[in-house]
Amino acid sequence: MAAPRGAQIVKASVMGTIHFKKASAQTQEERQAVTETYGQDPEKAAQHLREFLCEVSGSVLRAWIETFDCNNDQRISKIEFGGGMRELGYPGEALHLFKVLDDDGSGELTLAEIDADTDGIWAKLRYFCTSKFESPEDLVRTCMGDGSESRDTRRSRSAALREAKIDKVQFLIGMAREGYYGSSEELEHIFNAMCDKEGLLRPETSTLTWLAVELRRIHRKHAAKQKAKQYAALKARQKASPKEVAEHFAKFKAFLKKKHGHLIRAWRHDLTSNDSMTIPKVKFLKAAAKLGFAKESKDLWRALDKDDSGSASLDELDPKGAEHLAHFQVWVKKVWGNVKDAFRAFDDDNSKWISEKEFAKAVKSYGFSRPTKLLFSHLDKDGNGRLESEDLQFLQKWDPLEFLLVDPDWKAKRHFKECILNKMNVMKAWRHLLDKDATNRCNWYEFQDAAQTLGFTGNTAGAWRAFDDDLSGYISLKEIDEEASEILTNFRKWAMQEFGSVRSLFSCFDEDDSNSLTFQEFRGACRVYGYQGSTRLLFNALDVDNEGTLSMKEVEFLDDWDLDAETQEEVSRSQELDRANSKTMFAKRRSHAMSANSVEVEGEEEEAKSIDPSNVAKRWRKVDHPLHMIEIVRRMQEPSASTRQSSATGCLENGGSGRSGTTSSSARPATSPATWRPSSRGIALPS
Repeated sequence: MAAPRGAQIVKASVMGTIHFKKASAQTQEERQAVTETYGQDPEKAAQHLREFLCEVSGSVLRAWIETFDCNNDQRISKIEFGGGMRELGYPGEALHLFKVLDDDGSGELTLAEIDADTDGIWAKLRYFCTSKFESPEDLVRTCMGDGSESRDTRRSRSAALREAKIDKVQFLIGMAREGYYGSSEELEHIFNAMCDKEGLLRPETSTLTWLAVELRRIHRKHAAKQKAKQYAALKARQKASPKEVAEHFAKFKAFLKKKHGHLIRAWRHDLTSNDSMTIPKVKFLKAAAKLGFAKESKDLWRALDKDDSGSASLDELDPKGAEHLAHFQVWVKKVWGNVKDAFRAFDDDNSKWISEKEFAKAVKSYGFSRPTKLLFSHLDKDGNGRLESEDLQFLQKWDPLEFLLVDPDWKAKRHFKECILNKMNVMKAWRHLLDKDATNRCNWYEFQDAAQTLGFTGNTAGAWRAFDDDLSGYISLKEIDEEASEILTNFRKWAMQEFGSVRSLFSCFDEDDSNSLTFQEFRGACRVYGYQGSTRLLFNALDVDNEGTLSMKEVEFLDDWDLDAETQEEVSRSQELDRANSKTMFAKRRSHAMSANSVEVEGEEEEAKSIDPSNVAKRWRKVDHPLHMIEIVRRMQEPSASTRQSSATGCLENGGSGRSGTTSSSARPATSPATWRPSSRGIALPS
């Protein structure tokens, strides 16, 4: 009879130890010979380590769980690696092997760097177990049962099951019954890595402590996420979110367009009475309230006053319309010097007004090459189809912003980026110069100041137009450094989905409450909690001062980022999908537990409920007709047919003992192999 797999593992471990026991007595030349088998090649070094671990421990995963990663932080330092290799009796230079394997210079190793396939299997099992089981005891209880017991019933026997154990067959069947989506070979490999010397798995086994650690992390994350939700709810009552502000502003502009046809006329009619090109905050709030937007007026101002200057200008409401007016104003001043003389030139019949056709013909005859139809509509304040001299007077006192008058200068844009790189890294320039208020938006005035600080001597306005080619009035990090923007945006979306906020994420990562995370701590926490991106690139993007550590202040700005509409919608969709998945998973678990519990106690509960006075009273209160009460009483006095049949069957099968709910194998009808079918959980059920 073959020995149990656990005994085989122990035997292999002992034989491996005997094979390598002369490590301490080996000479320097012999250790050098071991080193030469892999040289400086990380792949050969990993293969060499895998072969050694399989020989002395039975598998890479068993050595990882049992010897190296005892605290389940998914990484091992040089000290942990050296100590583990000495414990296993490695005959070569362990520290040299570590150096070759650590090709990224992080000072630590992960299971993926040693064996990527095993790391995938291990990660899959950890995720599955944390979503299915409440503790190591719960895992063992579940695998010991036959699937008919509810979780509460199993939990009530936890004290007795403290000494329980399961073998490989029970583990495979139990995990398959719970819905593990991997292969049986994977499960067998995992069991062999976790079982004890007898080939059994017990709740108190040291190789199962990882589950308790994982569950504590999940509880910590859920607590942080709940706290973040409470903070977000409180903040939402005090201040609207960027998404809500954008929605309110879009509705406001749609209202103005519907009322006046375009935003320029709405600005001149409803927002400023004297054709001023700027409007202060108080005046805007009064105008918005008068238009029916009193409740949203402060949010509208936040959207309009992008530079937070205390006043807003026409170009902030309609930058494209302002661009048309700016080019026309500059042309008029260049040709005639002022708008009055220009109007006299256009009004060749001296009628004191100009039609649209006359205007188009006149400006073209004087060399104006831009479209005139929309320009005429912008100048026609009353919308009566003709221009008078007063309609053009607002242009005389307007000093349009420089960037409205130039074309995008792509060469200047490239030189501006080069100027940044010559002074500092891009993220530092963005955080300290371009986006000081951490909104992920840089306006024209901030851009001007940054260009002056950097010593940029090129075409600043042309560079701005090249960055802000859609005339949105601002630029984001995406226009400056698309790669860094994508890294930070994806990290923010992941943090919001998993932790509720970046602040909550940092509090979970910072387990010692030091308000400081080294790269090793940050990378380890990202790996533990499931972040899939490049942690090195992310850390470098956040550590703008190159200090080698991160503080709360260096990451919390991401919570205040004002994402564009497309990105914000994607974040909202992911959060809604996460909530829907959570509800679906909860409903499935609840349904499974209720169905399992009902199989065990259905007969007893139905009979007990039928005679319970409180339930009878409840049913009487629901009676709509007196005759229905007679039917209720009759059902209470006569047991149901299913109950009588169950009782009779139970008596016959148990030799008249009167016990129901238990079926002997002799009384069960024979079932041929052809009548068995696989269930959705991978366990055969009779059809």
